[in-house]
Amino acid sequence: MVMTCGVYYSEELMGLLYSAHVKESAHVFMLIINCFLAISSVYIFGTLLTANGNLKQLNMVALGGMLMNIIMNLILIPKYQATGAAIASLVTQFITAGAQILLAHHIFKFRLRWMLAIRYLTFILLAFSLFWFSTQFSTYFIWRAGFGIASCFLIALLLKLIRPLELFRLIKYGDN
Repeated sequence: MVMTCGVYYSEELMGLLYSAHVKESAHVFMLIINCFLAISSVYIFGTLLTANGNLKQLNMVALGGMLMNIIMNLILIPKYQATGAAIASLVTQFITAGAQILLAHHIFKFRLRWMLAIRYLTFILLAFSLFWFSTQFSTYFIWRAGFGIASCFLIALLLKLIRPLELFRLIKYGDN
């Protein structure tokens, strides 16, 4: 939801924050917001690998990501300025996240749960479609974005990606 809202309403969101260079800021923001998925994956899989004591492998992935980002920044920033930095960040974040996911898969021998993967992919496709659809209305963007967010929340409930009873139990009882 966050990514799709940022992609489709980047200009409106930047317009709320800035009065100058809104279009340029929006273009960079639209790229950067897509790092959200990769960063979230790095938090999850990095924490898992750290807890398991795989710091050497994790540090090698981080070193590789850092070197790749520096090289990409040296190449892209002189030609594309902020957009180049955003592209370098996007590529680096996804490659680093992918490396951590593959490392965790190798160490823990995870099996892919196909039905869950299909539900997530369905959610992503529907989220982008719903937010695109929301841009077709002529009302104020907050209403359009609210429609997109509410629709995505409903889709997540229908696909059972969010389970209110389990969430309520977790909040009420903790992890006991």
